[in-house]
Amino acid sequence: FFTNVYGENAEGGEFTLFRTFSVFAFGAATESLFIVVRAMIITLLDFRYMLQSTAVAMTFYVVAIVVACVVEPFAKQAVSFWIAIYIPQLVLALLFLGRLHVLSRRMVKGDNERTQKHIQSKAGQRCI
Repeated sequence: FFTNVYGENAEGGEFTLFRTFSVFAFGAATESLFIVVRAMIITLLDFRYMLQSTAVAMTFYVVAIVVACVVEPFAKQAVSFWIAIYIPQLVLALLFLGRLHVLSRRMVKGDNERTQKHIQSKAGQRCI
């Protein structure tokens, strides 16, 4: 019965159903980190960087789907697709963390004049 439902690797294969469910922890942790870091970037009104980062994440997503579909031994395995689903959030979280690090170092050094002008100009555009 399980072979018909879940495929050849339902029981005893290399990519079993139980192994596939272990990816949920990775996905939940990635999604949680992404939500927090995205909220922090949004408060800084750094939408241009968010757009550029999204383009990078889309590139990683296309590559991850191609790997999940074509490259052996991951080809057409459920675990591969579950990991590929969370690749964009992971990439965005890492890029946003890097941006937050750069902006916080600027503020600590006192070189936040450019950052403040950027935030004020974005806030002024938003209010109009």
